[in-house]
Amino acid sequence: HARQAQMDLFAWNLGQVGAMAKGQAEYDAEAATAAAENLVAIASLSPDPMWPEGSDSTALGDATDAKAAIWKDYPAFLDKREHLITTLASFLDVAGTGLGPMKAAIGDVGKACGACHKEYREKDD
Repeated sequence: HARQAQMDLFAWNLGQVGAMAKGQAEYDAEAATAAAENLVAIASLSPDPMWPEGSDSTALGDATDAKAAIWKDYPAFLDKREHLITTLASFLDVAGTGLGPMKAAIGDVGKACGACHKEYREKDD
């Protein structure tokens, strides 16, 4: 449940800046910075308590979309997490500086998220 909550919070904050980048919401430097700060904090939560071995979709069924592959090479999974944190830190540096810089950086955030989802998530809905 904690892992799902983490992903929900991540999606909500990413949705805030994503809406600004797509022109669906007015750009707000303060809100963009706050969302970026939240994203860094959420991604930086210690993964081990939320990602125990045996909490994959094979073991838990529909309760999770996490593939068992995560624990076959957990260090590679953690490397992807570190890349996401680094990418988010770079995003934080520009999120509040203007719509253009934020839009230019948000694609890298999506790629960092997608790298993990593509390899370690059963389905992407």
